[in-house]
Amino acid sequence: MDALNPKSSQPAAASFPVAKVITDVPKQDGIFDYAVPKQLQGKLHPGSLVAVPFGNDYLQGVVVDLCRTSDIKVLREILSLIDPEPVITSAQIALGRILADRTLTPFGICVNMLLPVKIRRCSYAEYRLGSG
Repeated sequence: MDALNPKSSQPAAASFPVAKVITDVPKQDGIFDYAVPKQLQGKLHPGSLVAVPFGNDYLQGVVVDLCRTSDIKVLREILSLIDPEPVITSAQIALGRILADRTLTPFGICVNMLLPVKIRRCSYAEYRLGSG
């Protein structure tokens, strides 16, 4: 795969109905499985910026892998593709994995660190305590 063209050898999402997505929500390694809806099949690639449901809210996330199956029985669907061009390359995703392995830092944190600053700033979730 060409590091400058992350789409070069990646099969279309139509063959891979599950996307592994990283959000900025802390969880073991920060990866969540989402179903790829029909309207996005063939349009997602590793590095794609997507909107995903999370709890009662919506977050942006980065697709880090596409696969055929998931261990999760019922998956929520990706809501939309935010940018038609991947925001990070497959090489950067691989670098995030190496950083996570060598520094014992969650993979999601390492990948989010590699995102362009303007995209990263948009991705922070805000949590507030409500009354009642």
